Amino acid sequence: MEKRKVVLKLDHEAKRIICRLLDHHVNTLRKQAEEQKTFTRLLIEDEIDRTIYMLEQIYAQWKHALPSLPYASSKHRQQVALNNERELY
Repeated sequence: MEKRKVVLKLDHEAKRIICRLLDHHVNTLRKQAEEQKTFTRLLIEDEIDRTIYMLEQIYAQWKHALPSLPYASSKHRQQVALNNERELY
């Protein structure tokens, strides 16, 4: 998979809006994955991983500039890992 670095130059409120939209996108994808067969679920989880990767880049870039920015992506990563483990058994 190709990895890209996301560079955003936005104000505080725009950054919060983008993070909320990406979090909402991840949650929507998770709900869709629950209803799907294994192959489709894996494709959706790949999209979730890519979205979380983008979120982590955003949080890392703004960690020092905006300490009040909510950080929830590690929770998302843990949930994806748990879902993947459950499918194996």
